[in-house]
Amino acid sequence: MCGIVGYLNRRGSSGAAEVLYRMLGFLERRGPDAAGLAVFGGGAARAGWAVRVLLSGPDRDGDEETLREFVRRNVPLREVRREGPYVVLELADQPDWGTLGDVVEDGTLRGRASIVYAGSEGDLWKAVGPVEGLRGFVASRPGAGHGIGHTRMATESREDLINAQPFAAKNMPDLAAVHNGHITNHLEWKRRLERRGYRFTAESDSEVIPACLAEWIREGATLEEALREALRAFDGSFTILAADGRSVGVVRDRFATKPLVIAETEDFVAVANETTAVAPLLGEGVHVYEPSAGEVRVWSGSTAA
Repeated sequence: MCGIVGYLNRRGSSGAAEVLYRMLGFLERRGPDAAGLAVFGGGAARAGWAVRVLLSGPDRDGDEETLREFVRRNVPLREVRREGPYVVLELADQPDWGTLGDVVEDGTLRGRASIVYAGSEGDLWKAVGPVEGLRGFVASRPGAGHGIGHTRMATESREDLINAQPFAAKNMPDLAAVHNGHITNHLEWKRRLERRGYRFTAESDSEVIPACLAEWIREGATLEEALREALRAFDGSFTILAADGRSVGVVRDRFATKPLVIAETEDFVAVANETTAVAPLLGEGVHVYEPSAGEVRVWSGSTAA
């Protein structure tokens, strides 16, 4: 089931977080177990670098103190603050991603701390239960220009924040993905990336998606080329939405087994797996269509690839 949404304001205006939140509300019955948003641009951008860490152990206060101590020893910090189940690390400079992963996810905190966002262009929040759990995050990001969202129905992993979507890449800033369907060869890709030092902390097949996209982009691919590589590399039935600091993109599997609609105007692009989620945005001159099997689209600002 699961609900996925994407939105990009082609005029560079704000309000994407609120739009995505409303879109997710229409898809809540597809995924009542958890909801999440990743937003970028405009008011979501930061003056420096930030890392959002999810604490999932039984003693979050103790783990927060441990995390603060470890990070201060190894990473130049501006600020550390607690936001619900998350600890946000505001960094003075761009971190070394390998060192950051060692500090946060290995050692004493292994299995109890997970990086859920890293970058300077946006932010990410996940909540267990109804979409309403995202309300505070939406209110704090009124200036975002684009992003993606997800409502989850847990089918193969636990109903918790670790397995909720979106998932962000841990070895590349400002890259996140949501997914409806199944990546049947995800364990093969996880093993490949683990041999390269990548850490996976969830049980979900979706966690492999941004990790692979990041690897392909690091090798020289654009976001569009990375999504085309995903079409070749992943087996299963899936629709994937990805977003970075500038763009939103989508790839649909070769057999178009999962539903998807796209609404486009000169002002915005909206993507969802049900028309009901884009219908409130429709007005005069809106082109609504279902992408073809194997189709890849990427939108950035006023252009589409």
